[in-house]
This record gives sequence, structure tokens and C-alpha cells, in this order.
Amino acid sequence: MSAKTDVMELHELKIEIKRVAGELKKLRTAEKEIENRLTKYLSETNQPGIKYGTTAIVLEEKTPHSRKKKKEVEEDTVKILKRHGISNPEDVMKDLDDARKGSPVFKQKIRLQKLSQR
Repeated sequence: MSAKTDVMELHELKIEIKRVAGELKKLRTAEKEIENRLTKYLSETNQPGIKYGTTAIVLEEKTPHSRKKKKEVEEDTVKILKRHGISNPEDVMKDLDDARKGSPVFKQKIRLQKLSQR
């Protein structure tokens, strides 16, 4: 294959990925709407679930934790380290963050750029 056909195929793939991502977003939105309607129905009828063919739909209670912002995590970490008697909590926190990160990896990436036609 030539570079020209590779560039054309890459461009077409990127367009297709954008199209499929848009469809996926619509499907996820529709899924959420249907789940909300089913949740509302089960709550209103005071039923634990419903059965449809070989599928059972059950309403579960979950308490997920929301994500903290990076600044909040840093502040809470410093407070905990101070509470445990660490004299320089900011430095310890920085060392912990560095330990969690892997070493940087060099990577090359292709970027498509539109050129103006003259």
C-alpha cells in the first residue's frame, strides 16, 4: 500500500469513528431514559421488579461515591498526613504522587491537519 491510500483510509476511519461515537451517545441517552421510566414505574407500583420472558428487571439501591476534585484530594491528603504527625506533608504527598505515576514513555502520534486550498 502507498502512503496516499493509507492517509485516505485513516481519514475515512476517523470520520467513521466520529459517526459511531455520535450514534453511541444517542443510544446511551435512550438507554438512560428507558431505565428512568422503568425505575419510575417500579417505584410507583411499589414492586421489587418485573419479569419479561427470560429477563428479570430488578430495582437495586446503590450509593456510589462521587469523585473529588484534584484540589480536594490534595487538601484531604495533607490533612491526614498532618494528623499522623508527618512534618512535611506536601513533600510526602508529592513523593506519593510521583510513585503512583509510571515513567514517561516516548510515543509518536499521527495528527491529521486540514490545509487551506489555494
